[in-house]
Amino acid sequence: MKFFFLTKEDNNAKIKRRFSNFPIFQFSNFPIFQFLHNYRRNFSFLILLVLSLTFASCGGGGSGGDDDDGGYAYTITGSGASFTATKEDGAAVGTANQPIQNVINAIRTDAKGKACDIQFDDDVTPLNIGTNYVSFNNTGGGKWGLITLSGKITSNINGGTISIGGTVSVRSTADIANTDSSSNNGDAIYSDSTGALTISGGTLSVTTGIAISNISSGGVTISGGTLSATTGFAIYNNSSGRVTISGGRVSATTGRAIANTYTGTVTVSGGRVEATTGYAVSNDSAYGGVINIAGGTVFATTGCAICIPISGSSGIVNISGGRVEATPGTGYAYYETVEKIKFVRIEK
Repeated sequence: MKFFFLTKEDNNAKIKRRFSNFPIFQFSNFPIFQFLHNYRRNFSFLILLVLSLTFASCGGGGSGGDDDDGGYAYTITGSGASFTATKEDGAAVGTANQPIQNVINAIRTDAKGKACDIQFDDDVTPLNIGTNYVSFNNTGGGKWGLITLSGKITSNINGGTISIGGTVSVRSTADIANTDSSSNNGDAIYSDSTGALTISGGTLSVTTGIAISNISSGGVTISGGTLSATTGFAIYNNSSGRVTISGGRVSATTGRAIANTYTGTVTVSGGRVEATTGYAVSNDSAYGGVINIAGGTVFATTGCAICIPISGSSGIVNISGGRVEATPGTGYAYYETVEKIKFVRIEK
């Protein structure tokens, strides 16, 4: 018995002969391969040129320290009326010991439109800004990229601790509080932006005010964290914006966990929305607002889990999944003054 072995060279030659008669495999006829052949000595130069252009296109930011997302990271410290922002290398941004809004504007200038991370204080002690507030907007020169908030911040202002305007987008894992109890306007976050607001962690807490007040067409997404209000609202959607809750906890004691009052849409697909003696989900809209319950849990102790309290409301509540519950004998799983609640499955 004879054995025949095809060497590597013979194998390559055989493949070449086999496909040489097919134009599609005559690689040398393609312009790109002719280019690489003619300029192979300069190919390494082309690689270096492409890499250089790539790195150059990633620049253009401020002089702050790079974070993992290619943006810049800043930490704000101070109290009262004197605050300072520093970069990761410890260098001050702008002038030290300034009012809080001056510090915020200095960060915007330094970041030059790039995404940036802003940490309030040392993530242990809340940054107390008193009766001041932080405003993220694109007016007065400069433009924000995506803003990521962390740490802790608190105020005692008849307004929002954090105010967002224009087209600014913010994502947050920060603890944001407003301890004002003199009115119902002491908000944790007040958004008049067409950009996106995403809460994926942290705590937003208010007493008589609103944890998130959305008065524009921007979208709000809650995927984690805790939003709480005592006599106020945890989420107040008074706009055409879309609010999506896929995780976390949204709660009110005697107030309303979620109130939809205009043409916007609120969708609960996960997490827990609850009220003690108040309303967990309230659709007060006379403008056709919609609330969709597709998952998660909506619960009331002695209050109402889902409520349409206004007789002239044109808002609709659609229930297609999740759990809608109330304490037996003391609470209401759902209550409506007009027949606007449509459900496929509901558990009392």
